[in-house]
Amino acid sequence: ALTGAAIYSFGRRYIGSLAGKIGSLIYLSVPVVFWESQIAYADLSSALYIALAVYAVVNWEETGSGRWLWVAGAAGGFALGTKVLCGIPVAVLCAWVLLASLKRSGWKSGLLGALTLGALSLIVGSPWYIKSFIYTGNPVYPFLFNIFGGRNWTQANADAYRQSQLVFGMGRGCANFLMLPWNLTMNGYKFFDTKSLFGILGPAYLGLAPLVFFVQKKRGLILRLALLSFIFIAAWFVLMQQSRYMIGILPILSVICAAGAAEALQVWRPLRTAVILFLAVCVICTGLMGIFLAQGNGTKVVLGIESKDDYASWTLDTYDAQIYINKNAPANAGVAMFGEVRGFYLDRDYIWANPGHHEMIPWARFSKGPDMVNFLIKSGYTYAIINWRFFSPETDCGRIISDAIGRGIMCEEYASHAVSVYSLRSE
Repeated sequence: ALTGAAIYSFGRRYIGSLAGKIGSLIYLSVPVVFWESQIAYADLSSALYIALAVYAVVNWEETGSGRWLWVAGAAGGFALGTKVLCGIPVAVLCAWVLLASLKRSGWKSGLLGALTLGALSLIVGSPWYIKSFIYTGNPVYPFLFNIFGGRNWTQANADAYRQSQLVFGMGRGCANFLMLPWNLTMNGYKFFDTKSLFGILGPAYLGLAPLVFFVQKKRGLILRLALLSFIFIAAWFVLMQQSRYMIGILPILSVICAAGAAEALQVWRPLRTAVILFLAVCVICTGLMGIFLAQGNGTKVVLGIESKDDYASWTLDTYDAQIYINKNAPANAGVAMFGEVRGFYLDRDYIWANPGHHEMIPWARFSKGPDMVNFLIKSGYTYAIINWRFFSPETDCGRIISDAIGRGIMCEEYASHAVSVYSLRSE
């Protein structure tokens, strides 16, 4: 809602009231945005702060007031605090300020403005990177391992992590980049974790983007916004083609598309009906998805029809197992989690135990079940949760665990929704 309001304010101020309304409508009708509004991911925050930073830079450009650079720097810093990828738009905004100042007040003023924006962004966003450096020795852990290194991580882990990122998308060649708008719209499921309509961007951007060529007012601003978007999308294309990571730039794309749509509605009468119908279809489709999502969200809990425990039990397969441990395991018991990373409801210390997450568990030293179990117990982990939906007994790790179960040193105490709780015992 806040991002929608920012888009409306931006569009109304610099393009027109109609463009502001359409821009908000476009953004809020994007399926992946609608879906993530009920999920604990940071992408929506990234989108808000990037939008505010861009808005502030445009205000600075229009008014000449240096105070807007401080606002842009603060918003850019908050964006950096949500995702490393936000460094891309922050860097572009610094370049924007520098180049805009060259025409108006010279390179010294431009350099000072760019440094002000960049430095403030780094200062505001730095606590998260300082924390990461203190914990791991790498400010952007686990990324850029070949440059910064990092504790409990190896180049092999970094390579495997990179390969997992390359699974998303439809290739990284020039032809794939040119086809990206079409593929994101028509094959959106290939850019998401599952084959789900909720992970797609929807048809709004592909359908409305061509209308930008009809824009007569503020063409320079639209061009700069388009260049910022292009650079962000190019970085996203190279790094990880996950659709939800695109959310950060969607407010800017929404403003661009809204400018074209508003122009078509106001000036090009033959297109008016088509644009209205197209926007209506986008909104209706997202509304239908919302009705479907409402069947699985917390509406019944809010209305008092369903308890929080019942809701969490059927929506999160590991919930019952975590509650069992909270009620039955000693307060100092650690939990090793296999095939599972969602430990939010655990009131015990836990560790992601699968090989590849880190090097805190020396899997290379284990050849049989007792090796693993004895190490975990010595490290304070006396319970294990295994989500069999995501954990394969056919891997080396799986065979070691199967050996431990067969020897009776991993004893199943509880099972629910294909998730098992084991207590660990020394042989």
